[in-house]
Amino acid sequence: MKILKEFCFYDLQDIIKLIDTAIESLDSEYIIKLNYNQELDKYRSLQNDSLKEILLLEDKDRKNTKIKNLKIKYNKILGYFYEITKSNLNLVPDYFIKRATLVNSERFVTEELKHSKQRY
Repeated sequence: MKILKEFCFYDLQDIIKLIDTAIESLDSEYIIKLNYNQELDKYRSLQNDSLKEILLLEDKDRKNTKIKNLKIKYNKILGYFYEITKSNLNLVPDYFIKRATLVNSERFVTEELKHSKQRY
């Protein structure tokens, strides 16, 4: 007795068209093309712009305080914070609020940085 298997052939043109429309080259920064999906573009923008805003704030506060090694960092417990080495503690302005002490540095927040935590 012969068993016949059924073969189904699908028209793959729609799938090929979708891939061509949506997918950037694999060498690109993003796999899905920009402007392909509005919601995805919104999240990309939020990711890129928030980092830019944090770096601008860090640069502004570095200039205002004259603390050359002032850095904004992030962890899940404190959120965003300034990390300042102990050798520069004498330059910390009054509006910095102390959050944690480490062996070689201290961590601070400001009202502006607290609000940025909510935005980013």
